[in-house]
Amino acid sequence: MIDEKNLVRQPFARLGFTQDFLKASKIMRLDTIADVLKVEPVDLVDKEGFNYNWLGELVKFLNDHELIHLLQPLPGNNHD
Repeated sequence: MIDEKNLVRQPFARLGFTQDFLKASKIMRLDTIADVLKVEPVDLVDKEGFNYNWLGELVKFLNDHELIHLLQPLPGNNHD
């Protein structure tokens, strides 16, 4: 099994995502989960190519791999 650090750096194409997900990711210029985690949520939803089906697939993948916590804001990094 691949560890969390390596999993988030794997290209989406190697992780079994759908073609629709891969297409949207390419438009958004996001190649890995690590790339997604670098983008503020408010900026992510504004990216060309973003859609909620894409987000749902990402959330399902992270949940299935017990990595959903990665989407939580870091302490002291909340821009509210």
